[in-house]
Amino acid sequence: MTQPAPFGPYAAYPYTTIGRVFTGTNPDLRTWDLSGTGTLVGPNLLLTASHVVPWGAGHGWWMKFVANYADGDGVASSWVQTAHGRPRYPDGSGADTGHDAAICQLYTSIGNTVGWLGSQSWSNLSTYENMSNSLFSIGYPGAYKNGEEPEWAYLPNLHDTDNDGDGAIELECDDFASPGWSGGPLYGPVNNQWTVIGVDSDSEMEYILPAGIEHDSVFAGGSWMVGLIQYGLTNWP
Repeated sequence: MTQPAPFGPYAAYPYTTIGRVFTGTNPDLRTWDLSGTGTLVGPNLLLTASHVVPWGAGHGWWMKFVANYADGDGVASSWVQTAHGRPRYPDGSGADTGHDAAICQLYTSIGNTVGWLGSQSWSNLSTYENMSNSLFSIGYPGAYKNGEEPEWAYLPNLHDTDNDGDGAIELECDDFASPGWSGGPLYGPVNNQWTVIGVDSDSEMEYILPAGIEHDSVFAGGSWMVGLIQYGLTNWP
């Protein structure tokens, strides 16, 4: 279900649009506090999980995105200028899982060089499950090479959805994501375009009869996520 993702000088679109996100407060701008994953969704727009953004850090925070990151390098990088979303924190407090997405404005329009993904949501929730066999995800989990190389999940079996209100939808897949995958896209081809439909938020455990306990990786999607991207396109051209 998972395998190494393409990276390096021969990596092509759409892999160049996905990368590692570092956040921190240390003035050396290198010692990070949290690492996650993000995706370019516009020339200067980064989509990630809300809990990756250092909302509570005051004025001394920094955030950096490195596209197609691997072993300390990538195809392009930029610092984050500002972020927009409903705050959620690494301990799970704040916004619920379905709202765990944020749009970030980059200082540099690196998407003009490496490309970006489109976005999509559907009011008919069964549409999500119907496209399960054409979905993928990429992340930088610490459990895989200390997050130094990307891991790719293919056909993650999107099998359930939950509505968290305001157009925010939880997309429940088989359990594959671990810390560091946060913010990684759930994406696939929609109308012949590579498109993100959710970002990795959290894991969930449910008791399902008669099978017993089910563990899921849960992504935040829906019109809430698409609305965040539209906010960025409108306000940060």
